[in-house]
Amino acid sequence: MFTVLDDEFSEDFGITEEEMDKIIEDFEIQDKKEDIREWYDGYIIGHTDGIYNPWSILNYLTDKKLGPYWVNTSSNDLIKLILKKSNTIKQQIERLLKDEEIEVKVNLETVIVGIEDKEDNIWGLLVGTGYLKVTETIDIADGIYKVKIPNEEIKSLLK
Repeated sequence: MFTVLDDEFSEDFGITEEEMDKIIEDFEIQDKKEDIREWYDGYIIGHTDGIYNPWSILNYLTDKKLGPYWVNTSSNDLIKLILKKSNTIKQQIERLLKDEEIEVKVNLETVIVGIEDKEDNIWGLLVGTGYLKVTETIDIADGIYKVKIPNEEIKSLLK
C-alpha cells in the first residue's frame, strides 16, 4: 500500500509546479500566480513538494475567483464531530490555523469506522485526505510527524 508519504507515483497526483507555470502562462493569469499558490498549492506527496489541487485549479480557471472548491465536494461532518468531542484536537487545530506546525502521531492506515473513538486517529485521516501535510518526520517508527495546513483553501474550511 502506498500513502501520501511515499515517493511512488508522487508526481502523478495533483498539478506540479512546472505544470502550473504552463497553465498560468496559457491562461494569461501571471498576475494571479501568488494568490493561486497561496490558495491551492502546498501539498507534498512523498518528497514532491509544490503540488496544486487539480479540482480547485479547474474551478478557479472556470470561475476566475479564489475560493474553497475542493473542500465543498464532500461532507465535513466527521471532522466537525471529532472537533466537538475533543478539546485537545480543537486546541491543536487552532494552533494550525495560526500557521504553526504541530507534532502528532499519524497513522495512515486509519479506518473511518470508529475514528472518533481514539483522538490519534484523526491525524492520519487529515493527512491522508489532504487537510494537512507532513512537513517533517520526527520518528518514523512511532509515526510521529510535524504537520501543517497546506493552504488558504483548507484554512477557510477549518475556521
